[in-house]
Amino acid sequence: VLLTVIVSSFVDSVRSHVQLTDSRQAREKAAALADAGVYRAIYELLTATSAGGRWEADGQPYLFEVGGGKVKAAMVNDSAFIDLNNASAKLLQGLFESVGVEAGKAQSLVDAIEDWRDPDDLPRLSGAERDQYLAAGLKQVPANADFRTVDELKAVYGMTPAIYDKVKDALTVYSKAVGFN
Repeated sequence: VLLTVIVSSFVDSVRSHVQLTDSRQAREKAAALADAGVYRAIYELLTATSAGGRWEADGQPYLFEVGGGKVKAAMVNDSAFIDLNNASAKLLQGLFESVGVEAGKAQSLVDAIEDWRDPDDLPRLSGAERDQYLAAGLKQVPANADFRTVDELKAVYGMTPAIYDKVKDALTVYSKAVGFN
């Protein structure tokens, strides 16, 4: 019986090790395919062909196979998006109104966004700083710094999932531009 328990334990240990190895190999292959997609996209973006068939940064997906894996790569020019950290209040107001947010609510969101990214704890007229977040029972408070991701916008005072879903695809935090192309 003791020998059976020892052998069973050993078999389970080997099985777990094999599964971990398989999982690690799958992750490594996925990372290599992702790298291949990035490098191929850069190459295709910079290479002019006689037929004029180079890839464009227009969001169009390009499919190719490499190393036994399939890769789908798409390039988008970041200047085509509104930078959440550098956009003017007027541009953000226009974005919210363009997706159907009422002007007063849009202004409140813009003020809350500006309060999130400014370094002080003084709320704008219809914005919100730490005290307003805590009074509303919100766990996350303004960073008083730039947004690190667009996803962070979900935590802004007054932001709803419906509004976020309408504007998220128009935003970036990487372009560093005041406007958009």
